[in-house]
Amino acid sequence: MKIFKAICFGVVLWSAGFVMTTILTIGGFYDNAVVKIAAALLTGFIALAMIVYLKPKNIGVSLTFGIIWVASGMFFDLIVTWRFYQKIFFDWSLWASYTLILTAVVFGFYLIENNNDEQKDKRPPEPPSDIRF
Repeated sequence: MKIFKAICFGVVLWSAGFVMTTILTIGGFYDNAVVKIAAALLTGFIALAMIVYLKPKNIGVSLTFGIIWVASGMFFDLIVTWRFYQKIFFDWSLWASYTLILTAVVFGFYLIENNNDEQKDKRPPEPPSDIRF
């Protein structure tokens, strides 16, 4: 696993969440709990799509991606978001997003594994080698 690649995907994930919540906040919709839940779920789905795209080899690599994504999100929330909203780390929807990111990388890994197992089952059977003419 390349750390730089994981950090870049973390920046993409944080940017998507930041832009989404900024648009919802400017529109006056982000005060609603349902909208906050939907935003957290969308962030989780983005993380799921990214982990399926990356196809990690084992659960440890998948979790490492998730931890790096959450850590980069925390870093950018600290240096960017905190300037606009000082209570960001007390917002339940932020922690829900971080939890959903970690859940998504684990679930995504198991989706990949199950898909690989199904692909193996779809291969045609080997012809018997003891056929004589």
